[in-house]
Amino acid sequence: MRVLAVAAALHCLTVERERKISGQVPGYRPKPLDQLVVRVDRTNYPVSVQLVPSGFDVQVEGKAHAVISHWQVGDTLFDGVVDGHRMVLQVAPKGAGYRLVHGGATLDLQVLTPRAAQFAELMPIKVPPDMSKFLLSPMPGLLVSLAVEPGDKVYEGQELAVVEAMKMQNILRAEREGEVKACHAEPGTSLAVDQKILEFE
Repeated sequence: MRVLAVAAALHCLTVERERKISGQVPGYRPKPLDQLVVRVDRTNYPVSVQLVPSGFDVQVEGKAHAVISHWQVGDTLFDGVVDGHRMVLQVAPKGAGYRLVHGGATLDLQVLTPRAAQFAELMPIKVPPDMSKFLLSPMPGLLVSLAVEPGDKVYEGQELAVVEAMKMQNILRAEREGEVKACHAEPGTSLAVDQKILEFE
């Protein structure tokens, strides 16, 4: 829960900075936020934030946390004290929230107003497409050669294609047995990352 308290404090510092930006649309001023929702994996955690002389008093699900830090908007590292314990986290903005890395664990979370959290509940889950039947280019480069054609049987470890990137030739091999259904690129094609090269049955 301390990480959630840090995220809420970072968000309040960001909003406070936005309040000081000049040239904003007339009539619009970001308001200080004392009631927030920290959203992790579609789970909402009600958070209350109060600015105090030493930093922030953050209530996460009714439990108080004291957050003290000299973090500023744009810093990639949070180095502070939470509940008397030093915490160091990597911080990267991500949409309406942050990606925080602490102790080798990565946590993606959003910091929203209660109203925005209600709308977030209505958002459908976007399922990534199944790309398991495709050979994708792992990097941008030039497709030098294809070792198979549609209809060919392939075996685990068999060479499928060669992609040249930064003057190095990379051999792409089959991860499992299968049959080639179609070729989506020809030798001499400039490939982008994750561009389809082959399709399997």
